[in-house]
Amino acid sequence: RVAAVLDMGGLENVHVVKANVLGGKYVGGLVGQGSNFINCSIKNSVIVGTDKTVGGLVGYCSGDPDQASATGNVVENVTVTGAYNVGGMFGQAQNVNVDGNTVKNATVISSKALPANASSNEVRTAELAARSAFANTTIGTNTVENVTLENVTIHTCWGMGVIAQKCRDVTVRRCAVTPDEGRFFSAGQDATHFVNCRGKILIEDCLFENQLDDAANLHGIYTLVEKATGNQILVRYAHFQTRGI
Repeated sequence: RVAAVLDMGGLENVHVVKANVLGGKYVGGLVGQGSNFINCSIKNSVIVGTDKTVGGLVGYCSGDPDQASATGNVVENVTVTGAYNVGGMFGQAQNVNVDGNTVKNATVISSKALPANASSNEVRTAELAARSAFANTTIGTNTVENVTLENVTIHTCWGMGVIAQKCRDVTVRRCAVTPDEGRFFSAGQDATHFVNCRGKILIEDCLFENQLDDAANLHGIYTLVEKATGNQILVRYAHFQTRGI
């Protein structure tokens, strides 16, 4: 690991290969905690945290929403394991602009379910869009390919349980979206949701129950051609719910 805590600092053009990182909580391949990461990468590595908030690149990425950003980073051929809040790029990201990042050939493993008494900031959707989902984070054009989400249990979330946007070859294995004791429902919407994905989507040995919409929803998005000029076309989304895709 390059550093433990950078607080409001960050890294640029730092590249790590063949690392084996072991820690407790707030563990990342480069940094446990920081705010700005530009054109960094980690490849062919194993990152293990015995507690929560473990990411392939950064464990906990947080900062001033007007300044903090993660752009042009790459996580490739990595295995990331933690208790919960585990992500291919980040364990958690808050108040960060996330754009142009790539996660490829990654396996993300959660060793235990989110505890029932977790704080509201910890009860979030598990996203595959090159980061773990967290409040107040803007997703840009990230790329995720050949990613496995394994042994992740989601007891409650306000929206989708697992969502993959513009990803390729995604495996969801031995995961559960199920309410724990005392809860009436698990996900407020779909348990799993795949939008404009390519390749193979494999859902294997999973349990989805008591969600308020689909167990699995896989779909594309159509657009309307507004204008054609030479070899360029201008299109627009035809439905308001596609905004942000």
